[in-house]
Amino acid sequence: MSGNKHRYNPKYVDYTYEGGDCTNFTSQVLGDRLEGGGLPMHGSWFYKKGGSVAWIRTDSLYQFLIHSGYGKLITRGTYEEVAKPNKKFPQGALSHLQPGDLIAYELEGNIDHFSIVTARDDQGYVLVNSHTADRYHVPWDLGWDKKTKFYLIHIRD
Repeated sequence: MSGNKHRYNPKYVDYTYEGGDCTNFTSQVLGDRLEGGGLPMHGSWFYKKGGSVAWIRTDSLYQFLIHSGYGKLITRGTYEEVAKPNKKFPQGALSHLQPGDLIAYELEGNIDHFSIVTARDDQGYVLVNSHTADRYHVPWDLGWDKKTKFYLIHIRD
């Protein structure tokens, strides 16, 4: 369920029926100076009467974030690999996510979806928001299958 009665921000184009709006929504949250994080738009990531390829396409946004230094990959892996404690992440890699960080969802070698970390529930479970299949404060895994790879991305301040 969406937290805004399924109304999208009218300042931006809705890409739901043009391949999905999750990355556009993620970019809005990161880049909007008044209603989002205010990361400066530059290079291939911008919005001017429509989003650039990096603004609206999942793989392109991921590449932009990592190569620009705006984002840092915490880890990538299956549900178990990112959720379970291990030597590198004694509390599990999810423990490193903060509100405003991102989770990308990969199937068959392509990033297909983005969500934004918004909070933790009473048990400490990471909650996210996303567009296209609108979600508001729902569990981070979104019910994806065992073949899904999750990319945990910290957005640098």
